[in-house]
Amino acid sequence: LSGHNSPAGRNVRHLEGEMSTYRLYVLKILEDHKDADSFLTLAEQRLKTIKSHKFAWWDPSLLLPGDDREAEINKYLSEASYVIPLLSPSLLAATKDEKDREVPNIAKIQDKLFPVMLVNVPLDGTVECFGIDARKIYRGDQPEPRSYNSLDSAYQRNRFVDGFVSQMIRRIEGRGGWR
Repeated sequence: LSGHNSPAGRNVRHLEGEMSTYRLYVLKILEDHKDADSFLTLAEQRLKTIKSHKFAWWDPSLLLPGDDREAEINKYLSEASYVIPLLSPSLLAATKDEKDREVPNIAKIQDKLFPVMLVNVPLDGTVECFGIDARKIYRGDQPEPRSYNSLDSAYQRNRFVDGFVSQMIRRIEGRGGWR
């Protein structure tokens, strides 16, 4: 993991690889920092080892004092290959609060979404998910879908993240659909 301070790559954490670079905008909320940091640490370690791709991560916590928050967020969103919302009730509440400038308009980034269920959110229509629930939400590779924070052991959390990385690579390489 290396940080770059060039004007174009300022404040972006890079995960080194060999070929193409994919920019991952992580959408998380402060209230979920413990679970989000745990998930992202494991994911970064795994994505760092992928031979055929390079990954750069960004989230609004990397803003520097004096940065124009809205302009920087919009810039990184437009440059992102994928937006990874770490779904939780807190994130959805912030999305509903139009005054929260760190949470983008989901409708504008639908095609870039790769949502992950960090903290369980009911997907039965009782909670406003802002269209995120129209996309497949990554909830592990077990027969019973789970959220990351509901997993009891390090083994389960590692397996959840392994599945996330596998699905991310499949999406990048266009290996969905018929098998």
